[in-house]
Amino acid sequence: MLRRHLGRMLVSQNLPNTDAEAASIRDEVVADVIARHRSLSAAFSLADLGFTYAPGGHAPMVDFHDNPVMGELLHALRENDVPVGLICHVPVAMSSAKYRLGEDGSTLVDEDHAFRGARVTTVPKYGEIGMLTFGYPTVPGKKTRLPYYVDVALKEAGYDVLVTLNPSAVGVVWDEEHGLLTGNGQQSVDAQARKLAEIAEARSGRSGRAPR
Repeated sequence: MLRRHLGRMLVSQNLPNTDAEAASIRDEVVADVIARHRSLSAAFSLADLGFTYAPGGHAPMVDFHDNPVMGELLHALRENDVPVGLICHVPVAMSSAKYRLGEDGSTLVDEDHAFRGARVTTVPKYGEIGMLTFGYPTVPGKKTRLPYYVDVALKEAGYDVLVTLNPSAVGVVWDEEHGLLTGNGQQSVDAQARKLAEIAEARSGRSGRAPR
């Protein structure tokens, strides 16, 4: 059933004040995504995957937050015992886990879902504020801002959010019960990759097949 809906994932429009060069290639990128989308007649099973991984950045705060199709995908991965790796801002995707998709495409909401209470890490609010103040590029005379903070959104969604006191320190959390491997930022990518390789190797040995 999920395969009916994956092609309906929204691709956001250019945000106000998007860099002109980036804005100019949006339609080309979207067309490429559509061209690469699998045909519904193609053989495909999430169970064939050794793991899934999504990189971070601010884009997931728009596309993956409060997204019913993302919620359905997360649950389908869990039901197929596929570990999910998320880093930096992209753990906000877990805010979508309250959603499932009905056979008719309707959106179902369950606040007491299977992922609720999972341990995760992400960019802490105080680290984000520091970057907003001193790190991110700014437009002269204007203030860079975000509509929300990822760790706050995850706490409000019922997750056990673990953050490092030093926002630039390496932080990786593996919640085996929920199949979630999260990292708190780009500084954690090597540690997270090592852990992900360890998880995939252990699972391939258990199942007798190499991870894909």
